[in-house]
Amino acid sequence: MQSRSLAPVNKICREQASSIIDLLECIHMNVEYKAVLIYNYSDGGFVGYGIQGLNKLQSTNIWTEGEEVDLFNRLQALNESNDIKSCWPHPQDPDVVSLLDDHNFHPIEYTVTDVIDKDRSTLVYEQIEDRDITGITTGKFVDGDIDLSRSDVVYKSIQIPKNPSDMKMRLQDAMETIARRRVANSQARRARLEI
Repeated sequence: MQSRSLAPVNKICREQASSIIDLLECIHMNVEYKAVLIYNYSDGGFVGYGIQGLNKLQSTNIWTEGEEVDLFNRLQALNESNDIKSCWPHPQDPDVVSLLDDHNFHPIEYTVTDVIDKDRSTLVYEQIEDRDITGITTGKFVDGDIDLSRSDVVYKSIQIPKNPSDMKMRLQDAMETIARRRVANSQARRARLEI
């Protein structure tokens, strides 16, 4: 009896399982948007094209003859947006974090500012009477502002973004880049499986 190795079969099974798992990376929960024909109910005349999946049918969502290119572009944009939403990563996703660690990815302009070094400073806070929601004193004291005359304040210089919104925009761009990359990978895997 001739013995045969199962290695090629196992390799194929592993590759198929890997592809299936990768396909689950981006679960497309929403149905793909599709063009539909719209006819007048009373006389059966052709009104135009609409998009199946839009909640409301308004005159702005109807494309007439000759506007097929605009309809196609809108369908393409809606489906692309749908795919990206289904693959949108968490801000702490390892792929997003590694992209943010790359200083060449959307570099941010920084400026230097001085802040209190709490580790090397001795801060004395003013004690103020605590008041409840109605304004009546509770008999307790809470920390107020720093009393600069009794504190030993040491400052340190730190770098902060010149434009505070740059950090948020950089994070959004990183998440969108990863989502687009995952959509492209998912589509490529699906195309390979269809062959």
